Amino acid sequence: MNRSVVLQNCIAKMNRALALVLFGFAATCTADHWAVLVAGSSTYSNYRHQADVAHAYHVMIENGIPADNIITMMVDDIANSDENPFKGKVFNRPGNNQTDYYAGYCPTIPLYCP
Repeated sequence: MNRSVVLQNCIAKMNRALALVLFGFAATCTADHWAVLVAGSSTYSNYRHQADVAHAYHVMIENGIPADNIITMMVDDIANSDENPFKGKVFNRPGNNQTDYYAGYCPTIPLYCP
């Protein structure tokens, strides 16, 4: 079985709730706040899921949640995908002069199945 099929089967077994981007933050954040961000899908065709996680990560940092308190899980296969016209970059919305949310971001737990 090729790696792609194994990966798809593994992700399919994940709870569907993991496909949702889960995050929360308060107006005044302290080190007592934690976040878990999950993008349970893979491939460039599901770009928006991973882009949303990368964006949410930056929003939380900007609102005072320490990077050490943000747990992220994603396959991390879109930024350098052959289909990505902007290699190494991830944007949360279309248009000119958008922020690259992949810069300075690295998933805490890359999701993959050996």
